[in-house]
Amino acid sequence: MLIAIARWAHLAATLLIPQHAALQDEVRRRRDECIQLKAVLQQQNQALRSFDPKSMHLRGSNVHELLEAFQSQKLVNRQLEYELKGITEEHNSKLLEMTQEIELLRNEQDELQTVAKLNNKLESQNPQGLIKFHSIDLDKMLQRLLSTMTPRTVVGLLPGCPAYLIFKCVRYTDLTNADDNVRELLSLLSH
Repeated sequence: MLIAIARWAHLAATLLIPQHAALQDEVRRRRDECIQLKAVLQQQNQALRSFDPKSMHLRGSNVHELLEAFQSQKLVNRQLEYELKGITEEHNSKLLEMTQEIELLRNEQDELQTVAKLNNKLESQNPQGLIKFHSIDLDKMLQRLLSTMTPRTVVGLLPGCPAYLIFKCVRYTDLTNADDNVRELLSLLSH
């Protein structure tokens, strides 16, 4: 079951990494487009600013039409800049979300691998259903079993797996008649 979860986490990470790379390429492409568009807009603005309608020997209606066209072009330019800014912000936010999701999946994969290694180690050491432990390792073991597990981590485990592992520890302390270890184990669990 743990292997299936680890495979799922690995599969999810392998699916998100190409999407992350594609989004980064898209953001770079959009950024380049934005830079090119700004350069074109600046050139047009400079050309239009240097335009002096008084120096033109046109009839009044033609000058008026050119000024209206100029104002329309300025509005279009502003609208394009606004849309480009919105698209860039949207892609940057998606990129950030995907980066955070990949990091979360990597952390979960590390947790699953740690739990799988612990489980394999425990099963190989004690096939009789007992977990041999030292009292100095008790805090670390309980922290890994109870505190650091997330709902995503335990979704693929058997129901009650942490409780079952703790039960194996109690069985070991019963077998060895280590009453102090039982008290310590139970007191740590109650806190």
